[in-house]
Formats: sequence, C-alpha cells, structure tokens
Amino acid sequence: MELTRPPLTRWTAELVDHVQEQRFRSYNMRTQRRTAFATLVVILTANFLTFGYYVLGAHVAMTPWHVTAQLGATAVGIGLLWGLARERRHTWLLYFVSGAVALLTALIAVVIATGVGMGFHGAILVIGGVVVIYLTVPLNLIGVTGCALLYSAVTIPLWLPTVTPGSDVDVAYTLMATVVAHALSFIEASRAQRERRVLFAQRETLLAMSSVDPLTGLLNRRSVDLELHRAWAYSQRAGTPLSVLMIDIDHFKALNDSQGHMAGDHALRLVADLVREAMPMMPGQVAGRYGGEEFICLLPGLPISEATVVAGKILSSVRHIAIPLAATPGGRGILTVSIGVASATGGMSQAEDIVAAADGQLYRAKNEGRNCVRAVPTGFPRQADRRAIA
Repeated sequence: MELTRPPLTRWTAELVDHVQEQRFRSYNMRTQRRTAFATLVVILTANFLTFGYYVLGAHVAMTPWHVTAQLGATAVGIGLLWGLARERRHTWLLYFVSGAVALLTALIAVVIATGVGMGFHGAILVIGGVVVIYLTVPLNLIGVTGCALLYSAVTIPLWLPTVTPGSDVDVAYTLMATVVAHALSFIEASRAQRERRVLFAQRETLLAMSSVDPLTGLLNRRSVDLELHRAWAYSQRAGTPLSVLMIDIDHFKALNDSQGHMAGDHALRLVADLVREAMPMMPGQVAGRYGGEEFICLLPGLPISEATVVAGKILSSVRHIAIPLAATPGGRGILTVSIGVASATGGMSQAEDIVAAADGQLYRAKNEGRNCVRAVPTGFPRQADRRAIA
C-alpha cells in the first residue's frame, strides 16, 4: 500500500498541519536530545584535544585570558550536557541547542584568534563547523540556517587575519568552499527534515488506519483495550472516577436475516454516529466497536450517575431514528439498544474488571426485556445468563 506524501511548507520543511507538526516535534524530541548531546560531546572533546595540542604538543604559551576562556567554555559545555540529560520540554531543548551552537562558535573563534599558524587549519574549522551545524543541530530549518550563517559571520573575520600574506588564492578558495558548504548542507538538511516529517506523517496515518474500525469509524477492539489500560492507570493514580458503557444492538441478527447485511451495516453506522454524538467532549473519552454489534464507551472523569445520563441519551437517540425491523422475537417494529453501565470501585484490581462489570449490566438489561439501561452494581454475569440470552 502506497501512502501519499503529506503537504509540507516550501522553505521550512514543516508539516502544513500545525497539530501534526506539534506531534512530530514531541515525537522527535528524544532523537533531538540524543543528537544535541552527541554533538556537544564531540565539540567538547575537540576542544580538549585542540587545547592539549597547543599547550603540550606545540609548546605554545597560553595567555591567562586564553586559559580562562577555555575553562569557562568547558564549564558551560558541561552545564549544557547536564541540562540536556535532564530536560524533557521541547522549548527548553531549543534553548540548550542554541547554547551548544553558541559554545561551538565561541570555542572555534578562540582557537582561530589565539592559535599559531591557523591559516589552513582555521579554514577547515570554518567549513567543517558549517557542515556540522547543518547536519547535526536539531533545530528547524530556519534555525539551523541562521545558526550556520551566524557561525560563518563570526569565524571567518577571525580567520582572515591568520592567513599568510599573499595567499589571496587560498582566501578566495576558502570563501567559495564555505558558500558551497552552505548550499549543499542546506539542501541535505532540508531533505533530511522533509523525509523525517513525511515518515512521521505516514506512520501517523498507518497507526490511525490500524486503530479505527473501517465500517463505523470508531476505535477498534485493540485500540479500545489500549485506551482502557491507559485510563485505568490514570484513574488509579489520580483517584478520579472511570465509567464504562457496554452497548449492544437488540435483535441485530433478526435485522440481518430479514433485510440483509447491507441494512445491518447501515444500522451499525447509524448507531455508531449516535454513540459518537452522545459522548461528552472531555479529554480521554473514547468510543469503540467492541465486536459484532457491540460498542463500548470509556468515560474517564465521569461517575456512574453522569455515565448513566450519557447512556440514556444514546438509548433515546436510537429510538428516535426508528430504524424499522420487519420481525423480531420481541415483536418490536424499530431497532433498539441495551446498555450496561459500570464504574471503577475499590474492589476492582485490574482494568478488565470494570469492562466485565459493565458487561454484567448489559446482560442484565437484556434479561429484563432489552431497550433499557442498567447500572446497578450486581456483579458479573453468570454463564447461564449468557447461554439464555444467546
């Protein structure tokens, strides 16, 4: 199956869908932290090696200002590493990354400005720094470009005085190589950022397709189970209520047998739409198709009294649309539903217990004539009850 490429902005390589872009940034944050951490470690290691070479290998006398600058930059770098290891928020991550880029620029500037014979080596540092920023710094494309240009604007003026007099060709060659490094690195950074966002958007699409029931548009059984365990864990941790509705279409087999499976599918879609419309607009509350003609609603934050009100709305809505039935065992002329309601209690030890309790209320509603809501906590259904209803 081939997925279409999502729309991206032309220059920033960001997703046009702002909500999806925010999700991408949150999803990509772990990778960004690793990249920023590794880049900063490389910068500090290069600084130590360069400092050691000039102090020990080249036997060049360092001024107190040079030593102070090196030690201060190292301390700042270690502080940035500590912050990156602990920080989890996207905004602060950008601050740390910007600080790492500033540290890189400052270190290279110090090496070029105070080093001896840095003409050729300085050119390599200028061009190499541009490439490193474009390909490793985890900022958006505009931020990366701005950092790279700022880096060049600082390091090139410091490098020029270190060039041997009469090396005009070397200067022209290095400046041209810097421009080429900017162009090629920008193209590669843009390609990499676009591909990461495209892969993320396609991943989101595949996850959505695998989590939704294709007939009704509600969550499928697997996704409902995941949401149930997430809601259960939060309810236990925060001490908030959690209610569950189990909904079953009455005499659905009679509808399929008398009017065909197309009519049955149409009824499933209508009931799913009514369930979706009756759901309160609260975070974490989801509805799904639990199997066959059975639906489930997860209502975190609602006690059993309010959940029963939601169940009543669903029951009334299904009655109101009055889907006709040619013949049913109960003699009803329209389609109806039965609903069981349960809420988490202290006696429940796992998420499945609340579903089983709601299922017990559903079978109780069916035993008591269908087309009703039952929410009295009577426990789990007996196997004899299930066989009688089936």
